[in-house]
Amino acid sequence: MSLKINQNGYHYAVLVENNCTGCINCALVCPEAIITVYRESKKKKEPVAVIPNVTDNIKISIT
Repeated sequence: MSLKINQNGYHYAVLVENNCTGCINCALVCPEAIITVYRESKKKKEPVAVIPNVTDNIKISIT
């Protein structure tokens, strides 16, 4: 998480490429729901999680 606080009053997620495992936890906890997580395959980048504006409780199932 950033050491700075953004205009909405929270610490935002910062990508540290050496540490990213593609777990999608940042996308799940993002209050603005604007994070898209990609995993690189040998063929191309494909989105793993796209979480649009969430207005209610959600269930996440990873298969």
